[in-house]
Amino acid sequence: MREFYEALAPTAAAELATLRESDEPALARLVIESIVACDDNVAVTFTDPERPGCMFGWRWSWAEDPQSAELDFAAQLLRVNLEEDLLSERYGLPADCASAGVTWF
Repeated sequence: MREFYEALAPTAAAELATLRESDEPALARLVIESIVACDDNVAVTFTDPERPGCMFGWRWSWAEDPQSAELDFAAQLLRVNLEEDLLSERYGLPADCASAGVTWF
């Protein structure tokens, strides 16, 4: 699975770069810091200029047996899932953040 996530990371980076064009200010202002492949997921870290001093982290994994032919779709799904987690009334960025390191949500 790690190979899939390593191949997904640059595709996901390009997909997340499209957030800068979003009509949603909460998405357009995000600064993606890194997209790192892990053994069983992709970890995305980012900052929000309206939350200075905070680094946020979010993990995403493919629910099924990943296939390289699905990379483009997986990158789109990753972006949509992040958008939903950020904009949902039940989720969003945590109210508090760690003063050092990454605040995962």
